[in-house]
Amino acid sequence: MNNKIKLIKLSFFAFALLFFNCANESKNNISLKSIDASGKNEKIETKSEAVKLLNVNNVDATKVIIPSDVFNSSMDLNDIIYDIELTPLETTSESLTGRIHNILYDSNFYFIHDKRNNKLLRFNKNGKFLNSIGTIGKGPQELLRIRDVAINTEKKFISILDSKSRKVSRYRYSGEFIDSKPFYYMVSEHEYGNNSLVYGASIVQKNENIPLVASYRLIVADTNSIPLGLAFKTPENSFVYATTRPLRKFNKSIYYHQPFSNGIWKVEHNSLIPIIKFEFEKNGFPDEVWKQQISTKELRSLKDKHVHFSGDFLISDNFGFFKFYSSSEVSSIILNLESQNLIYGRGLKYTNDNPSMILYREPIGVGENNSFVTKIDAIELFHYRQAVEDGTFKNGLKSEYWEIIKSIKETDNPLIVTYKLKDF
Repeated sequence: MNNKIKLIKLSFFAFALLFFNCANESKNNISLKSIDASGKNEKIETKSEAVKLLNVNNVDATKVIIPSDVFNSSMDLNDIIYDIELTPLETTSESLTGRIHNILYDSNFYFIHDKRNNKLLRFNKNGKFLNSIGTIGKGPQELLRIRDVAINTEKKFISILDSKSRKVSRYRYSGEFIDSKPFYYMVSEHEYGNNSLVYGASIVQKNENIPLVASYRLIVADTNSIPLGLAFKTPENSFVYATTRPLRKFNKSIYYHQPFSNGIWKVEHNSLIPIIKFEFEKNGFPDEVWKQQISTKELRSLKDKHVHFSGDFLISDNFGFFKFYSSSEVSSIILNLESQNLIYGRGLKYTNDNPSMILYREPIGVGENNSFVTKIDAIELFHYRQAVEDGTFKNGLKSEYWEIIKSIKETDNPLIVTYKLKDF
């Protein structure tokens, strides 16, 4: 009889332990459902313990001191800029573009993202139009809104984040459709890492109905969008100001700037490496404001009172470009990453020794051999030509530039400008 009672107790204990383990495992298992417009209800599975919170401490970052006279001088690039090249983008009914949001470069191709006109266009290095990428429509292989574009230079595909259809579609450079994957949480930006996807969520994309990622601005995921790491959680009822493209990729490195922080981090292997921390000689924006529960009105007041990083940046192997605002002024800074020397100012210094400086524009992307890529609107050079022809200006540009400018029409596509910088 006693043996029978012992057996019953052991069986009950084993059942209770099994039930507890199953309940606990069920509690840790997380299923994320697709939220794209197709309504297919696809799922991905993960465990809560498999998703880590990334360390955002940037005490070890390189300190960049913003001078007190950052708005009181002009940038003198005359002695350090070289190899300026001017490339007209072919203008046809198919390739006509307006405002260029981003320029990506790989394998002697320029990929032009025209956000306003919902276009992604490919040109060769000489500016010849090759093809558009993505078709606007409601079909399974079509797009509604080209919100963001990312490129995988290793596997030679480009992808489009469609914020309206809530999906990411991949294409070969030729424009051939590869596949489309749904959103499982709302995001506004994406970049491809080494066997990973890095997502940025905007300030208004709080994902409140998806507790795993709710209010996190940076999500590191595997290639199936299963979250691996989270960072930069937005406080509840905080400000709604944002900055342009906090998530960026230059060469093969992915960088993230938390809006209204004073730092830039590199995203690498599901971790954050602090790269740059801005400090100020005078009247600098308070550090770590993004962590605080601050209203939009309070943030606006802070912006008006302090010098602050705009969030616009570019980082190459040798240089960093950054833009800073005050209440009424804008200044650009170029940082030599090796020497830590700065060139800065709210405008450019022009000299007769280097008339080609009129072609300089702040960089949008990084091209081959660490050159910088930007654009200049055709109408600007068209008006310059008119001023030269009517005697208002004396042309000092080299003949190679002038021959291109003479052929430009007012309504032509923008021109690609590339250049390099010497050490300083």
